[in-house]
This record gives sequence, C-alpha cells and structure tokens, in this order.
Amino acid sequence: AGANSGILHAFKAQDGKELWGYIPPNIIGKLYNIVTTKPNATNPIYGVDGSPVVRDIYFDDTPRNGTSDPRWRTVLLSGLGAGGNGYFALDITDINNPKHLFAIQNDPSNREISHWNSSGAKNIYSYGSGSGSISKDINYSKLGETWSSPRIIRIKVNNKDKWVAVFGAGYNGAVNPNVGSAVIVIDLEDEGKVLKVIDI
Repeated sequence: AGANSGILHAFKAQDGKELWGYIPPNIIGKLYNIVTTKPNATNPIYGVDGSPVVRDIYFDDTPRNGTSDPRWRTVLLSGLGAGGNGYFALDITDINNPKHLFAIQNDPSNREISHWNSSGAKNIYSYGSGSGSISKDINYSKLGETWSSPRIIRIKVNNKDKWVAVFGAGYNGAVNPNVGSAVIVIDLEDEGKVLKVIDI
C-alpha cells in the first residue's frame, strides 16, 4: 500500500505486521515539504498515491548486467498518482528483501526526464529547446501525473516474447496539451526503457 508520507508499505496479510517500507527515489525530493514549524504536526503532501500492480514474469535482466539469469520473478510496478509524474519498479521475489529495479520521473516544467537504474544511479535527460531530440528509449516527455494503473502483459518484440507494462500517460489538469496524451509501453526487463509511445 502506498502512503502520502512517500513510503510504499508491505504488510503480512495474516497479521497486518509491516515487512518493510520503501521510499522510491522519484519521491525523495518532495519529502522536505512534510516538515513544518508547527509542533506535533506535518504538512500534507501527495507521496506514493498510485495503486501498485504485482505480477510474476519470466524476467531476463541480461540487457542491464551482462550476465544471463532468466527466471520467474515477482515484479511490483507503481505510479505516484497525484504524487508526481513517475513510476517505480521493485523485484519482490524474496518478499523480505525487495530490490529496486528502476524509477522514472518527468518534469514538464523544466523539460527533463530523470531515470534511476537498478543500482540507483540517476541520469537526467533534457528535452528542452536547443537540447536536441531525446532518445526514444527514454522519452517519457508525455508522462503526466501517473493515475493510470499499469497492465503487465507479454508481447512479441522483435520476434521475441517479452514482458512489458502498458499505461496511460496520465493526468495534466488541462494545463499542458503535450502531457498525458499517449499510451506508453515500457520494457520491464531493461530498466523501464520505452518501447512505444502511442499518441492520442
């Protein structure tokens, strides 16, 4: 379950005890807004406001680490909802030891995309004027607030079965016509790289 404190919580269904909490890297920059000078209080923010989706997939992470280790894994993918223009993914195959897979964030105001890889390293890609065109495999420039619950499905990509996530580009509050007007297909086996942006 996501919380507006910025934490994704995992609970045991049997007794309700918390197994762990995870703060996605694309929400960390907002956490300072919680602090207030009022005693015994915090400021409300939207944090992990999306609904996580969990699916077992046959995951081959060879593209990102060079070592072939294809096997069934349990993957969690969640948007931030009103908490921001981003998604994050975890490998929760070992429910007591979740592993960060990737996170992405679109900043339409600064025209930048942030991508955190499986080791947590952050790269920023600009799509502002004069910056040239952004690589297709990281082009999340249409991503708005991620209210869309992703669907994890298997499709053919270059004649090979691949597990992907499909989601709407999100909500923009009628502020920016260039944001939210697409369906995005991403590669779960290659750190969330974009396979297709279908303009609407």
